[in-house]
Amino acid sequence: MRKYLVTLASVALSLGLVFAISGVASAKNGGKHHGRGGDGGEGVNVGYGYGNGHGHGHHHGPTSVVATGLTTCNFHGKLTINSSGIVKISGNITPKHGGACTSTGGTKLKTGHFSTSLTSTTSTTTLACPPVGALPDVSGGNISWSPRPKVAASVGVALTGGSVTDVTVGSKQYLAIAYTGGSVASGSFATTSGVKLTAQSNEPASATNCDSHSETITFQGTLTL
Repeated sequence: MRKYLVTLASVALSLGLVFAISGVASAKNGGKHHGRGGDGGEGVNVGYGYGNGHGHGHHHGPTSVVATGLTTCNFHGKLTINSSGIVKISGNITPKHGGACTSTGGTKLKTGHFSTSLTSTTSTTTLACPPVGALPDVSGGNISWSPRPKVAASVGVALTGGSVTDVTVGSKQYLAIAYTGGSVASGSFATTSGVKLTAQSNEPASATNCDSHSETITFQGTLTL
């Protein structure tokens, strides 16, 4: 009788271990999984003794819109002539009276900036201080627009027919910077003509930053694309 009881106890213990191990395995690996994937997914894991996985994800990247049509933008910039006579123009397109540009072909532009400067391939013959006279053509400028990257950049901006002249405002003389022509190679506002720059120095001509290495004019005005 005692031997029979010991045998029954051993069987019960074995069955208990089997059920315990099965329960752990079911909780760990069984679970029915319903989830929605994507960047990591979410779901509920309920143990039914078997496992299923369902998931899906969607990725929507930004689409660059190409701005079109003629537009005139508020432009704050800097013109520098180095000791070799090479001209470089850089700057930012900033809001004024509610917008950075007057017309953008239905695209909302908050701001813009020259991520690559306009630079001349030839040097100016005018090295006077202040640098009044003709300016060489500049090219290679790229404008990045905000909101970025929703609006395509304007690539390969070029300006032609440049000059610096004296203008009198009140009792002081300022410098007027003008480029009468130009183009945009590709991207937003791509065009083969109609691009121009009209601006005036922020400081009087007598305060122009000139030294033996460079001449710098900070200015504000308009850039038409």
